[in-house]
Amino acid sequence: MKVWAATCDSAVLDLLNTAVRMRWPSSGRLIVPSSFTRESWTGARDCDLAVVDTSIASIDPCCLIQSVKNDTNIPILVLSDPKSDQTLTARALASGAEDYLFKPVEIIDMIFHMEAAAQIRLAK
Repeated sequence: MKVWAATCDSAVLDLLNTAVRMRWPSSGRLIVPSSFTRESWTGARDCDLAVVDTSIASIDPCCLIQSVKNDTNIPILVLSDPKSDQTLTARALASGAEDYLFKPVEIIDMIFHMEAAAQIRLAK
C-alpha cells in the first residue's frame, strides 16, 4: 500500500506510518510532500490511497481533493477534527473523498478504513 498524506499533524503522520508498517510491512510506503499545493500530489499518482487532513492551512483541502480527483482515481480518506465546523467535512465528501474519520483515530480504525479504500480502488 502506497499512501500519500496531506497533513501537518505529527500525531497523524506517526499513526499513518505505524499503520502502513504494521499492515503492509514489505510493501507499505508513506509519502508526505514538503508543501501542500494543487500540484504537490502529482508525484504520487501511482499511490493506492490519499489521506487529506482538513486542518491543513496552506490550501483549501476541498480544492486539493478536487485536483486529485480531476486527474486520478485514487481513493481519498479525509481526517477531520470533530470540534471544527463539519461543513468542511461535508464539502470534502462532496468534492470527491470516499470516506472520513474524526481525529483522534485509533490505529485499528485507520487500518480498516485504509483497507476499505484500497478495495474501492480495486473495484474501479
